Amino acid sequence: MLEAIKAQIDPDLQMIVVMLPSDKKDRYDAVKKQCCVETPVATQCVQAKKLLKAKNGRSGIMSYVSMTVIQMNCKLGGEAWALEVPVSSSDVAIILIVVCSACVQ
Repeated sequence: MLEAIKAQIDPDLQMIVVMLPSDKKDRYDAVKKQCCVETPVATQCVQAKKLLKAKNGRSGIMSYVSMTVIQMNCKLGGEAWALEVPVSSSDVAIILIVVCSACVQ
């Protein structure tokens, strides 16, 4: 896998997306070491197991892919979320509810 990554490294490359067949930490660590230390390029690792598990439900896969794309955007210098201020001319209410198990009997 590392040889394939090294073969794709190009000065114009911005990001590499790596599909990991399992959740073995040694493979993840090797990819991150290669891409962060030896040939600096942003990486996004995706676990095949999580992707296959998420595909069982449409909302599950959309959620997983959306979060992955948000992470990729942030790694390339983008914003995770943006809010235009002022929001609008309407009033905004923020409600905070704190529930403490020791307080509720």
